[in-house]
Amino acid sequence: MSARNPFDYSVDYSHSAEECDEWISAHFPGENFTGKLLLDVGCRTGELAAAFSRRGAIVEGLDSSKACIATAAAAHPHLVGSFSVGDLNNLSSFPSGKYDYVICTGVLPYLNPDQVPRAVAGLKRVTRSDGKTLIVFQTEKPAYA
Repeated sequence: MSARNPFDYSVDYSHSAEECDEWISAHFPGENFTGKLLLDVGCRTGELAAAFSRRGAIVEGLDSSKACIATAAAAHPHLVGSFSVGDLNNLSSFPSGKYDYVICTGVLPYLNPDQVPRAVAGLKRVTRSDGKTLIVFQTEKPAYA
């Protein structure tokens, strides 16, 4: 029997479409995402990726939790195939400079401090030279981490 991923709890926590739209407007005021490639690293159950998709972005979501990815695919059937299980510290299968936008929300605090430079370098590597990388930190790290 395989060990449960500690981030599988995320399937029970979600944001409304309105919350996601407000978040996008706050972080990217006036941006036009139509036809832009976006990678959501730590996508959990896909709500934010779906919100970017509604704004015209071509999205991919990555999360370490198989349960979250399965939930994302089921909750957003128009994005099936856009979500995959993966590791922020190993983005080697993602081409350099592919994405116009790369977002990583609330993930880095869960890494060991010595893993952070590699993770940030990976996010930067997959972002186009004229693209945008947004790394967002939560105010507190929950005790279950």
